[in-house]
This record gives sequence, structure tokens and C-alpha cells, in this order.
Amino acid sequence: MISKILMGAGAAALLASGAMAQDSTFGTTSTDTVNITAEVAPVVRVSGLDDVNFDLNEAFFNQSGPNTYKNQMFCVYSNVSNAGSFSISATGTPAPAFGSNAWAVTNSGDGSILAFTMKVYDGSLDRVVGPGDNWSGFSSAQWNGDRPDTGDCSDTGDNTRLQVTFSKDNVLGANAGTYAGAITLVASAT
Repeated sequence: MISKILMGAGAAALLASGAMAQDSTFGTTSTDTVNITAEVAPVVRVSGLDDVNFDLNEAFFNQSGPNTYKNQMFCVYSNVSNAGSFSISATGTPAPAFGSNAWAVTNSGDGSILAFTMKVYDGSLDRVVGPGDNWSGFSSAQWNGDRPDTGDCSDTGDNTRLQVTFSKDNVLGANAGTYAGAITLVASAT
């Protein structure tokens, strides 16, 4: 019985000292305050990439230029900063015999490879992205001046360009056939 009295007296002392939260008082009006917090996680999203197809026919072999390339615009959304900063890396089949930045597509008939390179450009920063590269400093606001506020750039338009390039020397050294492969672009919130 004495321990219950002492515990009750301790709780009363805590209440009197203000150690516990106080509710508002009764009256013709009454107020209370609630604190609200929200934490938005850093996210990035790549969208709008389409397959890239090359027809490396007689016209390519007869052209005077050393390379053929195709550009494709796509969207990178990032909420990391007002500029929408992000980094880019890629995964796929490397072709180290053709240089440290070379990727490969494979001939479905005989398994031989054809090497190519690719670049990513945000309107200011232009980087060749090879196996093992991870380039930071890209901005989703650089191309159009505004960071997209939608995940698919429907408000600003596509903001990043991919360029895939085959060199004439590599194509001349390749066997005839259909070559296929895939590259996965990895954008990271930085």
C-alpha cells in the first residue's frame, strides 16, 4: 500500500513540474498544436528509351565518314536538387579487345561480336559511358532549363540524349549477320 502511495505521489510531482505533455484547458475556445514532418526520399527515374536499330548496308560501306551513329532523346527525372542532379553508369556486354569504352552486340549465327560505343549528353555534360564508368554531374534541368516535375518529362520534354556509334573499321572486320544485345542505363540519385 505504501509503494502505491509513493508511485502516485511521484506521478503527481512529474505532472506539476511539466515533465509530461499538457493538454489544452477547457474554455469557450481551446487550442492545441501538432507538428507535421514529411521526408521526401531522393529518387531518379529513366523513361522513354526505345530500341536502336542500325542497317549497316552498302550505303554505310560506301560513305566517306569513319562512323555511323544514332541519337535518341529520353527522360531522366531526379528530385535530388533544383537542378535534378544524377549520375549515369551502364551494364551490358563489354568488348575490351576494342577499347575500354567498347560494348558488344553478338551475331546470332556464329556468336562473333560487333563493338560499339555510346555517349550520354544532358545539354551541357557529354560523356562516353563505357563498362565500369560512373559519371556524376548530370542535370535533368540542363537541357530545357527546368527540372521536370513529372516522372516522364511530360511537362518539360525529354532532357537527355543517348548516342550509339559503330565505327566503319569495326563493321568491316565483322562477319555478316544479325547482331543483337542490350545496354541497361543506370541513373542514380546523387
